[in-house]
Amino acid sequence: MLVTCFFIITVIAILGCAYAEEDVSTCSTVTNTETNFIAPDSGISGCSTADTGTVSSSSTHSVGYWIWASDVHDANAELLNSKGITDVYVLTRGVKGKTYNAELQEAITKFHPYGIRVHSWIVCFKDGSNEHFVNPSGYYSYTKKVYVKTIKTWGKKKKAYRVWKRVKWKKVNGKWRYKWKKVIRYKWKKGWIYTPVYRYETVKGYSSTHNTNLINYIKSVATNYDVDGIHLDYVRYSGVASKNHAAWQEPGGVTAAVNAVTGFVQKVNDNIKSVKPNIILSAAVMPDGEVNAKYYGQDYAKLGSIVDYLVPMIYKGNYKQDTEWIGTTTAKIIELSGNRTVVAGLQTYYSDSNVQGIPRDELITDINTAIGNGASGVVLFRYEAHTTHTSDITLY
Repeated sequence: MLVTCFFIITVIAILGCAYAEEDVSTCSTVTNTETNFIAPDSGISGCSTADTGTVSSSSTHSVGYWIWASDVHDANAELLNSKGITDVYVLTRGVKGKTYNAELQEAITKFHPYGIRVHSWIVCFKDGSNEHFVNPSGYYSYTKKVYVKTIKTWGKKKKAYRVWKRVKWKKVNGKWRYKWKKVIRYKWKKGWIYTPVYRYETVKGYSSTHNTNLINYIKSVATNYDVDGIHLDYVRYSGVASKNHAAWQEPGGVTAAVNAVTGFVQKVNDNIKSVKPNIILSAAVMPDGEVNAKYYGQDYAKLGSIVDYLVPMIYKGNYKQDTEWIGTTTAKIIELSGNRTVVAGLQTYYSDSNVQGIPRDELITDINTAIGNGASGVVLFRYEAHTTHTSDITLY
């Protein structure tokens, strides 16, 4: 378990971070970000350690980054290690269902020699080219068109036929030139008219295909890659009531929704720990407190009893809140979880409508506020290796 204590980060470097579209979602509201690189020179390291034989740490706090697969190749592991970064959460399955196994292996090879733990970051319940919501329970409901019969009547019907027509007239050297084109004409003709009749019906049911395939994939990652952890993202309902995707709209209500999410996480835990008993399991959760289960099906206490730690995405800018809110939200989630281990997920930019990185001192205050209110570490959204998308990066 992680031990909670207050710490102050003394050095920050902002390494150029602008958003580049990728198959990923860390928070339902995050669509465009510019990220500050937090670089604590305090020697802080670590949460519980996976049994990989590669990484070992027994210090009090974890300081981590979410990192997209596209940034792995150029990530500076030596620099991250020198600044006290202990964990990276590497995108391995994105919101479109695309997987990044090769990048995960590259991250393991790159970060492990520096003692940095590598977590496989898995987006769970978004899938497909349109990033559609997948119901955690497997419930589906759709309307389909069903043929009933054909009605036969006698009468006039319009029949199409093609004729040649001269088009594109123009005068060339004193002579008119034109081209021929076939066009459609119509005429009325008596005869039998056949009119099909359809009805619409709602099809409902449950399918375990997505969940089964996803659990098998996650287990294969734990089996075949020297990862220190599995990090579940979007392990929830979307919360969008206007599309009937809020947890309370699930057949059976909030209880059924919570059971679906919790049951999935339990199955993931059972599968990965059957092949790697000491692997770390974490889950990104929404920060909505008492109503989190109602909208997202995420019960902090139930999930906290399964995973090694929760990562609430306490993004103050997206919620139009301040640093104080980070502290109260951290403390409330710890309370609601039954004092389970919580590592705070923080954004390093103002908001989706202003993607400029927040000032160094403000970010330090955000981090220390989370830690001071009981968080056992932080995960920052997000690390980027390049500065090609921004011209106003300030180096500290």
